[in-house]
Amino acid sequence: GFVAHALQTAQNAREAGYEEEVQVAALLHDVGWLLPKPSHGQHSDQLTSADSKVWLAKHDKVGADFLRQLGFSERIAKLIEGHVQAKRYLCHSEKGYYNKLSAGSKFTLKHQGGVMTEKEAAEFAMCYYEEASLNNDIMYVHTFAEMHMYKSLLVWICRDPEAKTMLAMRKWDESAKVVGRKIPPPLDTFASYATMMAQNLRSSLWSDREGFSAEELVSDEQRQRFSEQGYIVLNNWLTEAERNAFSEYASFVTHLAEPPQQPRSKASGPFHTYESIDGKELLSRTEGFAHMEDPWNLGKCLMSGRLKQIVERLRGGRDVVLYKDKINYKFKGGSGGYRPHQDLYYSLKEDTSSGKLEQVRMLEDWEASVCMIAVDEMTVSNGCPHLAPKMHTKGWLQYDDLPSAPLKNVHVEDKKTKESMEWKCVEIPRGGVLIYGNMMPHMSKANNSNKNRRALFPIYCDKEAVGENAREKYYRWEAQNRRKNNSALCKGKANRFFTGKAIQIPS
Repeated sequence: GFVAHALQTAQNAREAGYEEEVQVAALLHDVGWLLPKPSHGQHSDQLTSADSKVWLAKHDKVGADFLRQLGFSERIAKLIEGHVQAKRYLCHSEKGYYNKLSAGSKFTLKHQGGVMTEKEAAEFAMCYYEEASLNNDIMYVHTFAEMHMYKSLLVWICRDPEAKTMLAMRKWDESAKVVGRKIPPPLDTFASYATMMAQNLRSSLWSDREGFSAEELVSDEQRQRFSEQGYIVLNNWLTEAERNAFSEYASFVTHLAEPPQQPRSKASGPFHTYESIDGKELLSRTEGFAHMEDPWNLGKCLMSGRLKQIVERLRGGRDVVLYKDKINYKFKGGSGGYRPHQDLYYSLKEDTSSGKLEQVRMLEDWEASVCMIAVDEMTVSNGCPHLAPKMHTKGWLQYDDLPSAPLKNVHVEDKKTKESMEWKCVEIPRGGVLIYGNMMPHMSKANNSNKNRRALFPIYCDKEAVGENAREKYYRWEAQNRRKNNSALCKGKANRFFTGKAIQIPS
């Protein structure tokens, strides 16, 4: 069965002296066999036949992509992709190898690309020919499978260190079909590899992987639509492990203590804002935490990772910096929402003599990018965001002129532009991200569901417009203004558009 074969393959890797990452790849190399045949979406283009055996022939690519989505390392995915390519390579380079294949393996080989050509074999191992001078003009050509002796001045040199591992995995695969073979403890069950797999998932958070670059996640068509509509939702920019990490990180931030024995007007964060729900004091917002160390390195990821690169692609390649970071909490049972408004971030200038900061210029829509990450699924019932598509091009509409949004799409008249404004309800799956600009009108209702809801916001601004140290300046400006007397300026609210029952923090 699958489990016995997987355990034998992993044991073969361990006995060969390979590290844990390779052992996990060996354990999971055939996971694609367990995945259902798709009717549409990813891999549906590979459905070249109604025959399920033809679909299963693609198990290397299907399994590798599945593990990428879960969050396993790119190396594990590449090794799993490679074990079928190794079969094709060995059929080309090892005499008699093809004849040793089972009838089933020969059948799938036809649908896996067949025996490699000379060119494909060289590319697989990233090989090249190089002149060499040897005694008697005798040359060894190493194909990993066997050694051929020629009278030549050319040698085949392998550049790819993983090619050897892929070929070894193919050999482990072949010899892992022994009926009744006993695997010695402690790694004699599939579950016994849980710690190994969890360590790989943790160490691979935020790492580069196929399918997750900014160019792969955001097409040119999506960039154009973002420019026209003023917003975009990306649902699959995180692996499953990274979605889980965001949830754990949000809980971690919730319990961060504010800087002790230091007034809010001088501290750099984090800062908590509270509201009252049914007589209970609950968080409504936390700000200023990305600079703090965390077990997932998520703060560093927010500063310089994948999401920043996505924003830079959406903004035509311009450099951006993290300007602000916050989590908005909406606890079940009516936690407050936000009235219609625009964010309106500014560039800041410091008086070098007094250290006082002042707002210099309201940023253009494209100069600030608000990213709303759904730590928990966002639905109509728990207060998902509402946006006014295309209104980002109208500039500042003035806070109190924005008409309210019902729960369904409806056209209302904006008091300033005298144009029809359509509010669009934007539901976001867990781990998805909504990105919009500085002038996008938005609002949200209270959470009337029976589940808590959290949204994490990194706000990125154009580096040229705000400078390298924009985040540090922003929180100092906040300290000199909105937090000067703790939360008195907004009467305890996260901002003046908050609709919940805020609790003011004593000075």
